[in-house]
Amino acid sequence: MEAEEPQRRDPREAKEIDYARHRRSAAEYPHSWRRQLPRKKAHAQRAFRRSEAKTLRAARGTVRGSQAEQTAADLDDLQRETVVPWTVPTLREHVNRVLDNRVERLAWNYFKSPYNSARHRQSFARFLAALTAGRQGHSRDYAQRFESILATPPAPTSGLLGSWPPDPARIHRWLLEFFADEPEWDQHLRDWIAQTRSL
Repeated sequence: MEAEEPQRRDPREAKEIDYARHRRSAAEYPHSWRRQLPRKKAHAQRAFRRSEAKTLRAARGTVRGSQAEQTAADLDDLQRETVVPWTVPTLREHVNRVLDNRVERLAWNYFKSPYNSARHRQSFARFLAALTAGRQGHSRDYAQRFESILATPPAPTSGLLGSWPPDPARIHRWLLEFFADEPEWDQHLRDWIAQTRSL
């Protein structure tokens, strides 16, 4: 009897299964939780037993009615520490987080320092030209990022943007200073944002 050939899975279906099943950990030793979890549970259980024993030792001997009630209330108040495993994101969650960070860090190498016409004007114009020429990938996400920045009232003065997370108001001020040098980019950028809404 001939063995049946394994059924080939559609690549898109296989990718969806991988995204749901596989997990991505940033820990240096991602499997150490298998050893640590039983130890943490045992530690929590031991601490709970010792607390119970301490409460009962305090009530040792002849116990009057009020003392018995107080001891019973103290025992009821004792709670065992809840031990939960480390949360490890699925591959889909990890990829989505990476893409979100990529959008949030868009042009951060420009925005992290105050606008300087001699340093930033030409290179940032080239960056915008390359960004707005693309119609694939995450153009809509990048356009939404710029749209939210332009919708934020600009900061009254420009300053150092080196802190994280980036401040949209300061980035808007940075863009206004760039638009003062390159006024045509103001409308061109807004037109690109409007075009990407229909993608």
